[in-house]
Amino acid sequence: MRKVLQSHLGFQAENIHVLTDKTGNTMPTARNIKRALDAMVSRAKAGDTLLFYFSGHGSKTGDKQEPAIVASDFNFITSVDFRILVNRVPPAVTFTIVADSCCSGELIDKEKPQIGPGSPRAEAAAAESSSDGGSRNRMMPIESVVEYLKNLTGKTESDEVSIGALLVEVFGEDASLMFRDPQMANAVRPLKPDQGILLSACQKDELACEDVNDRRMKCGAFTNALLNQILRSGQYKRLTNRDTVMNARIFLQKGRKIDKQHPCLYCSDQNARALFLGKPPPNTKNIDDDEKEEEEEEEEEEEEEV
Repeated sequence: MRKVLQSHLGFQAENIHVLTDKTGNTMPTARNIKRALDAMVSRAKAGDTLLFYFSGHGSKTGDKQEPAIVASDFNFITSVDFRILVNRVPPAVTFTIVADSCCSGELIDKEKPQIGPGSPRAEAAAAESSSDGGSRNRMMPIESVVEYLKNLTGKTESDEVSIGALLVEVFGEDASLMFRDPQMANAVRPLKPDQGILLSACQKDELACEDVNDRRMKCGAFTNALLNQILRSGQYKRLTNRDTVMNARIFLQKGRKIDKQHPCLYCSDQNARALFLGKPPPNTKNIDDDEKEEEEEEEEEEEEEV
């Protein structure tokens, strides 16, 4: 993915920060991932295109079974955390998340679904599909995480404790706001309609399969579908976010015979039509700005009536 970002999508090597669990690299713990994302958003300026690509384990958690990615230290980064991050993105900047993990649909809390469960166009793409052929998936069972965290805290199997409480006990302030302050997490709302773009490997209630690429190397099936679109021709013709996800669905279901995994797109209407990892639209406004303009227009109308 790093090579393709440079060779086909215009990203510079010095602007790409990689976290992997390979020896000698910065580990992708929840703290390290959040710090890297925080730094990226803090440095962003108008016209920038931000990308967070995650390939790894996913899960669902909390009372509402919210989606989350599972970092290398078993800490969770939840949909609420990503919503808070997207709310900080400056105007005229786009932030794209490509999540190749299980349960990754709705990973940006309260983002508008463009291609999701039940979408007519999405369902049409599933025609003539077969089966997943027993492919391995990227699901991290909650039970495994709970067992691991109980061992860290000295609790026994018979101790009844929620995963949220365990995560807070082990990771403290590095635990998701969803677990540290559920009431505050529920109050988080989108502030900007156009900044967050999520391309998820699957729906919220689905598993993301593993696959092999043309070079017989293991990778996520969704990653394989994306790279196939970019590399299949010598000159890559950029597609819209909507077309990119639709083509990924077709590739998985018809090309790879994986019919139990449906990539999704969550973003504004404008960004659904925008080019995948293209330049952000100019003059992006906050919802608050629109409300101020409406109030000013109403005041002008009242003055004219008087």
